Amino acid sequence: MPDEPPDAPPNAHHNTPPGELHVSSLVVHCRREQAPAIAAALAGLDSGIEVHGGVAEGKLVVTLETASQGEIVERLNRIQLLPGVLAATLVFHQVETTDSSPASTGECKPWTFRAEA
Repeated sequence: MPDEPPDAPPNAHHNTPPGELHVSSLVVHCRREQAPAIAAALAGLDSGIEVHGGVAEGKLVVTLETASQGEIVERLNRIQLLPGVLAATLVFHQVETTDSSPASTGECKPWTFRAEA
C-alpha cells in the first residue's frame, strides 16, 4: 500500500495478530457457460484460493486461506468484480492460531476451582 512505510511488514495495514490463519468458504454464482473460465481466473488470482467444485452448475465452491479478515474482504471484492460473476457469498469463516504457545498447542493445564474453607 502506498501509505505504508517502506519497512512495514506485509499486511501491516490489516493489523493482523501474529500467528493467525483465516479459513473461509464462498459460493460464487456465475453464468454456466463462463464457469470454467471463472474457475481458472480464481485459481490464478492469489495463492490461498481453491475451487472445489460446482463448475457445471455455475455455483463454484471456493475456499480462501488468508492472514486476516481484511484480506478476506479484499479477495471477496475482487471475485465479485470478475466478469461473469453474478454474486459471491461468504458462507463460513474460521480463525486458526498458528503460534506455538501452550494455549494453542493444547499443552495448558486445565484451570480448577478451589473453594476456600
